[in-house]
Amino acid sequence: MEEAVPPASQTSTRGAWLTIAGISFIAIWIVVHVCLFYLICAEGIVMDVLLNILRAVMFPGTSNSPNPDILNWIPFLQAGLILSGVAGVPAGLAFFWRGQRGVLLLSFVIAFVLGILFDLYAIYTMATSAFRLPS
Repeated sequence: MEEAVPPASQTSTRGAWLTIAGISFIAIWIVVHVCLFYLICAEGIVMDVLLNILRAVMFPGTSNSPNPDILNWIPFLQAGLILSGVAGVPAGLAFFWRGQRGVLLLSFVIAFVLGILFDLYAIYTMATSAFRLPS
C-alpha cells in the first residue's frame, strides 16, 4: 500500500504558515517579557519602598540606618525575565523545525524554569532585604 503524498504546493504553503507562526510567536513572546519586566520592576520598586516603610514601623529605630540592600533584587529579576524571554526563541523555532523539535522544546523548558527560579529568588531577596535588621 502506498501512501498519498500531498502535492508540493500544499507542503510549501503549510511550511510558510508554520514559519510565519513561529516567528510571530517569538516576537510576541519577547515583547510580552519586555513589558513584564517594566511592569514588575515598577511595581517592585513601589513594593520595596513600602516594605522599607513597614520595616521602619515594625522595628523602631531602623529608619535612621541606611539599607544598602534596597533594590538588590532588580538584577535577578532582569536575569529571570531575560532567560524566560529567550526561552521563546526555541519554542518558536519548534513550530517549523521538526527535525530538532525535541531539543528545542527541552531548551525552552530549561530556560523557562531557570527564569522562573531567578524571578523567585528576586522576590526572596526583596522580602529579606526589607526586614533585615542593621547590624
